[in-house]
Amino acid sequence: METVGLFSFENSRLAYMAADATKDLQTRLIPLLPEIDASCGLALRCPFDAVEVVKAYLSHEHITWQGVYSYVRRDGKRYVEALV
Repeated sequence: METVGLFSFENSRLAYMAADATKDLQTRLIPLLPEIDASCGLALRCPFDAVEVVKAYLSHEHITWQGVYSYVRRDGKRYVEALV
């Protein structure tokens, strides 16, 4: 029941660029969860405590993201919340 951070992107090119820029931060690309509105279909997953660091890396590389979310799976249910 680990909470993780998810970043969504406008297109897959940005998602792949983000994965390359943050590969040292234990990130990986996963299919976008259906609870998250339209995007490119990919999300960058990271440890929840690394969300702010990932934001800083992406900003430094001029990689824009569409949204940032927290995600946890508990008792067979998915809980996704948009982060401000």
